[in-house]
Amino acid sequence: MNTPNIGMLVNTRKPGAIKMARMLLQWGMDSGIAFLFPPHEASVLGVQGVSDEEWKETVGIALVIGGDGTFLRAARYILGASILLYGINLGHLGFLASGKAEEAIQDVESILRGEYSVQTHRVLDGRISRDGHDTYSLYALNDLVLAKGALARVMHIEVHIGDKLLNTLPADGIIVSTPTGSTAYALSAGG
Repeated sequence: MNTPNIGMLVNTRKPGAIKMARMLLQWGMDSGIAFLFPPHEASVLGVQGVSDEEWKETVGIALVIGGDGTFLRAARYILGASILLYGINLGHLGFLASGKAEEAIQDVESILRGEYSVQTHRVLDGRISRDGHDTYSLYALNDLVLAKGALARVMHIEVHIGDKLLNTLPADGIIVSTPTGSTAYALSAGG
């Protein structure tokens, strides 16, 4: 098995995440392991980085250092690329970023040996259309929330699965969730 190039995505607003990234970077240099950084992380850490495009084309596995929010941003960042994500949790819940900070080096060593399993998650493709034209689109790993503004009236929401109309609803809003999102919501609500 070829060893994949390992990248790092770091929540640069968390001092603990920056400290963890620097610790892994030093360990990597001492062990002969190079990590690839996109421009923002490289700038904050003071290391050589590569362009976003090169990073996405080169990296096979990315260490995501932060919490579940950082993991969700990373999933959006790599959308369309064939990159596996491994989250090191420095946040609270750790549902998506489930790796423990104190086990980070051992986890990276396991990844380098090919000792890992892969979980796939569905992604929602959300689009807001008006008069038959898409006005806004996005992808979501957890959920999509559409809500009326403070002064808006009830909306008439068409819900489609693929090209098939599921229902038209008069509503103040709607939440559509993936299995990942519904489970994370239930856990965060104490369920």
